[in-house]
Amino acid sequence: MSSLLNLRHLLRVAPAARLGLRAMSAAAPPHPEALSVFISQSNNVFTNLALEDWLYQNFKFGKHNVLMVWRNSPCVVIGRHQNSWREVNTEFLQAASLPLARRNSGGGAVYHDMGNLNLTFFSSREQYDRAANLQLIAEALRQGWGFDIRVNERDDVLLDNTFKISGTAAKLTRNSAYHHCTLMVNVDTESLQQALQRPLGLESRATESVPAAVRNLAAGAPSVSMEKMVAAIGQLYLKQAGKQANHGFQMVNPTDEWFPGLSAIERQLAEPEWVFGKTPPFAHTFRLPACSDIEVRVQVTKGRITAAEPVRPENSTDMSGDEWVRSILPSAFPEALSSLVGQKYSADVAQQAESALLGQTEAPARRGDKRLLAM
Repeated sequence: MSSLLNLRHLLRVAPAARLGLRAMSAAAPPHPEALSVFISQSNNVFTNLALEDWLYQNFKFGKHNVLMVWRNSPCVVIGRHQNSWREVNTEFLQAASLPLARRNSGGGAVYHDMGNLNLTFFSSREQYDRAANLQLIAEALRQGWGFDIRVNERDDVLLDNTFKISGTAAKLTRNSAYHHCTLMVNVDTESLQQALQRPLGLESRATESVPAAVRNLAAGAPSVSMEKMVAAIGQLYLKQAGKQANHGFQMVNPTDEWFPGLSAIERQLAEPEWVFGKTPPFAHTFRLPACSDIEVRVQVTKGRITAAEPVRPENSTDMSGDEWVRSILPSAFPEALSSLVGQKYSADVAQQAESALLGQTEAPARRGDKRLLAM
């Protein structure tokens, strides 16, 4: 750890053309000939996810591999195949002005803030070794602070064999691969719990997150800091290549000037059609806010409502859902639920359904959902 004080001297700024990476056609060697640690200067989740995708799309790793280190301002990131509304508390995100992002890899939902460290290991497909990457992180934590760390069968990194401090996901193609993971250094756990609070009544076959007890590394070791964590993991990563092949720590600026076309990727990742519209088909059954005796079920595909109808009570075999609604609310218009079809699904769908049934104007709360989509 004596070289921690020299971390800033190791950092150097250079555009992508001078980062030592080349698009190579030759087969990847069994072990990389050079390693670099890239530290993103952005804290924007869409920018950092775009940089990750840009590197993955534009370089064939193998001879020169990279560990990308990045942090985001408060946000939530879900996996490629997850349900946006099932995994997060969209009302909390809207109230707190926190963006929701969907990444290109699989895995579960995670809360990010400046107390969370993100690590992306780029390599060729042949060199991909998730277990080795996680063991490297575990070893850095043991060497630096004496933490009791193990990696379980789900590839979660556990503190004291109990608390999850890191989740993991990956993306692999024929020639390239990346494995990325989080590391809870000093995360706002109250916001984490609120942001990832799941709503009730959603039925989906999308990939679901697995809840786990979590704890910050800083909670058990006051000497832990983000700078020291980056140095400890980065230096252990670079040691694998030896002194001659160690390209050190490099600050990178995620802009079109450095990485041509990056902003286009960023815009695509922030599009509502990607963040919400990519959600696999699902159904949501809910009770009306002003009349809990009435249940409504909506079907949703690509983020839009495709069907909406009242649910017949289980103990009523001779009454349709429409008849059941009218028996409770004689002034209701069950057929008006069809007005929801084609509209964007949002967290306030129960209020929208109630307004339609009672013949009221469209619920104004839907405007709030549009603000969330636009973040």
